[in-house]
Amino acid sequence: DHRGATGPMLFKAGMHIKYLGEEKVTVEAGEFDAYHFQMVSAPGLPNPHPDYDIWCTADGEWTFLKGGVAGYMQTWYELVELYDGGE
Repeated sequence: DHRGATGPMLFKAGMHIKYLGEEKVTVEAGEFDAYHFQMVSAPGLPNPHPDYDIWCTADGEWTFLKGGVAGYMQTWYELVELYDGGE
């Protein structure tokens, strides 16, 4: 159970990532050119994991912009503020 309601289990899994392309993304922190990736379930998991979508900046910094997973997990995160250290 992803909420920690069960004891620990170990499972060796590789990471499977798809690149879905470039997109213009708007989050509370602003509008950004972004790369869209998707982490997909690893074959052999006891229960398939829903795909996790991630967007990061396409400016060479790879800053996380937003990401989420649907299905039974229903989790979503989004960048709400970005400080670049300037005046």
